[in-house]
Amino acid sequence: MQAVQIRNHSFRFKAALSTLVWACFLCFSTSVVVAQDLQAQVRRKITGTELAKASFTAVALDPSDGRVLFSFNPQQALIPASNMKLLTSGAALMVLGPDFAFETRIDAAGDRILLVGSGDPAFGDPVILNRSQPPLTIEDLLTQLVGAVKQRGPKTISEVIVDDRVFDREFVHSSWPIEQLNLWYCAEVGGVNVYTNVLAFYPRPAPEGAGSPLYTVEPRVPWIEFQNNARTVTTGRQTFWIARPQRKNEFSLRGDVRSSGAEAARVAIHNPPLFTGQLLAERLASSGASIGSAGRTGVQAVRLAELDERFEGAVPIAIVKTPLIDVLERCNTQSHNLYAEALIKRIGHAVTSEPGTWSNGAAVIRSLISERLGPDHASRTRIADGSGMSRENRVSAETLAAWLIEVSKNDRVYREMLTSLAKPGEGTLRTRFQGTSVANNIYAKSGYLNGVRGLSGYVVAPNGQQVVFAMIMNDIPSSVSTQSRVFMEEVVLMIDGWLADRAIDRPAYGG
Repeated sequence: MQAVQIRNHSFRFKAALSTLVWACFLCFSTSVVVAQDLQAQVRRKITGTELAKASFTAVALDPSDGRVLFSFNPQQALIPASNMKLLTSGAALMVLGPDFAFETRIDAAGDRILLVGSGDPAFGDPVILNRSQPPLTIEDLLTQLVGAVKQRGPKTISEVIVDDRVFDREFVHSSWPIEQLNLWYCAEVGGVNVYTNVLAFYPRPAPEGAGSPLYTVEPRVPWIEFQNNARTVTTGRQTFWIARPQRKNEFSLRGDVRSSGAEAARVAIHNPPLFTGQLLAERLASSGASIGSAGRTGVQAVRLAELDERFEGAVPIAIVKTPLIDVLERCNTQSHNLYAEALIKRIGHAVTSEPGTWSNGAAVIRSLISERLGPDHASRTRIADGSGMSRENRVSAETLAAWLIEVSKNDRVYREMLTSLAKPGEGTLRTRFQGTSVANNIYAKSGYLNGVRGLSGYVVAPNGQQVVFAMIMNDIPSSVSTQSRVFMEEVVLMIDGWLADRAIDRPAYGG
């Protein structure tokens, strides 16, 4: 019996990097500067401003000859925010390999249905599904899976078992802000995930202009009741949101709804593996499949696999695959935290053959840093999570820059890393560098937490020559938060100008 294979995303979202792309070179250059001037120019932009009160680690260098363009406290380890994703995604490419693909599988074991996860953060992600050919919705995906089970699975299903043991069941990092755990960017992390582990609510005003607003929710979860404490208003701001207590899938709709909108309000779910199994079971039952037995039917007939449970003779029914390159793009260009957390746990599992955890994933990254960059870099790097949501992470600009250079030494790894990073106008850089012209290609990862900003990446000339840069700022006074963002962009534009003047007829570095 051959399993149905559903490819989660076979379309490369970004154009392949090639000499043709490099040929699209703009002749405009920012003011030409020499390396020794960059240090002074960057210093002048900070000196005498409120930015001088912040902690700052930064470095930019030309890997082709080791020239340092500027350096400020390069070994000072600071909170990196989402710049941590550069370590996580680079480690994933090194450990898993560019050709790796996540798999979410449905098996039949006698009269039981098994939902077997590999930690794929993209399973049922509406953004990824929409890029499929043809585009899919979460309901389309579930319909395909239900069809495969009904065609190839048992006629009577005793239970649905979710095998999420590729990861541990610590769904939330202990250092994440407790007051934000219901928000999409703090979504729980499981060995089986679905729809980025959130519910999306689309509210609309009550027809009579007052009272409880109407809403639709995606994906549909008819076994969950929602407490609607929101209200319809005709004046004021739209403040609709959803509350959820910790460790429960109980949801309360709150705030004011003034108008309908395409933008959803998202709330994180609890226990993604069990929730995903319940979602599958509900759709199977709705399609007429017999699930469970007396007193335990439908979503009640779903459980997680026991830690030592074995399933002999399981037969694959359907497989959903997501290439690593698509996961990296969501991780870096879109800066989706769930993706980074799934990656850090997945590399922990890959190396230890144990359930992936934040601890063993962090140990793998530290080991790679020590092996590739040296023990000094590893000793001053603290890794708590994969996304940078934790304020316990610490990394220096020197380590980030050295890591980016290490990534660039392998042509394939470098190519996939560049493809995963945002360029101006894309992802988290969609509003960055506006109104500017650059001579080279900028690939970067931004980072932001309260009082923290980061911007690190590559400036790459048409001939392949590059400058690697890393900047992290902590303890930023609230009065200059926006100024810190503009400052980092201006520094990258200085690098662009320096490279534009120097890159002519220079050999490429790293292939």
